[in-house]
Amino acid sequence: METPVSRSALYGKLAGPLFRSLESATAFCKLRSNPWVELTHWLHQLTQQPDNDILHVLRHYQIPLSDVEKVLLRQLDMLPAGASAISDFSHHIDLCVEKAWMLASVRYGDNKIRSGWLLLALLTTPELRRVLSSICAPLATLPVDELTEILPSLIETSPEAQERPYDGSCLASAIPGESSQAIPGGGQDGKSALAKYCQDMTAQARDGKIAR
Repeated sequence: METPVSRSALYGKLAGPLFRSLESATAFCKLRSNPWVELTHWLHQLTQQPDNDILHVLRHYQIPLSDVEKVLLRQLDMLPAGASAISDFSHHIDLCVEKAWMLASVRYGDNKIRSGWLLLALLTTPELRRVLSSICAPLATLPVDELTEILPSLIETSPEAQERPYDGSCLASAIPGESSQAIPGGGQDGKSALAKYCQDMTAQARDGKIAR
């Protein structure tokens, strides 16, 4: 029987810039009063960075960044709003991080999740590719087989290549959004409030009490 990896341990494998982009996505979600942090928020924040793996891929395939930004902004405007607080990260973000870590560690022998591995996880996981097609068609049209082979060479000069996983910069595992307080942080017992919340959510999901 497989032992599930804790969410905070998994998110700790995000490279520093990727972790910070998800923190920014969480704050952006809160600013827009959206109930869930979605892939749309995250991809939008990644397009705002000056340089990363995904931007290297876009340049290689001559996909204008402005086209991607326009599509994502349109999708952001379609998200439900009016929430007084963020509920959680969407299931698709959790799934994407999990699949990206498998690609990074097993296929490419990397000790961190980069935005390149994240993009490839979106393209190679059927459920995630359907989501990507609905929120950002320009990215969904990338040639998967070719990209799988050439991605390491495309991103070898990306600044993400020199980054460490987030869990290498501190002793404790972490959840994006806590340091910016977009998501509540640790309590008096030193445990992450979101970690406790996630445990409660997991228990409720197991008992069939949560409907998405």
